[in-house]
Amino acid sequence: MKQQPGDVFIGAGVVATAIALTYLVSGPVAVIGLIWLALSAKLVLHLLSRDDEGAQLLGTLLLLAVLLRHLMPRRYKQMILQWQHDGVPPRIDGVE
Repeated sequence: MKQQPGDVFIGAGVVATAIALTYLVSGPVAVIGLIWLALSAKLVLHLLSRDDEGAQLLGTLLLLAVLLRHLMPRRYKQMILQWQHDGVPPRIDGVE
């Protein structure tokens, strides 16, 4: 499918709208997170589209890392941060 001349403007409009809405709803830190996520997605897609098996493996691992970071519940993120800060593994409910 060939790219049309107006596609760039439509894509730029969608990106600008997403950034503006993110800024209004969540603030400037969320905009940085959104841009980082978009750049990570672009890199993953680039790596996965290559014929090199190493690049595809790296793209798959990066995709999994991005997904885990964004899908991990906030409670577990806080537990991991506390573990890094204190150096003591977190206690899991029900496990002695």
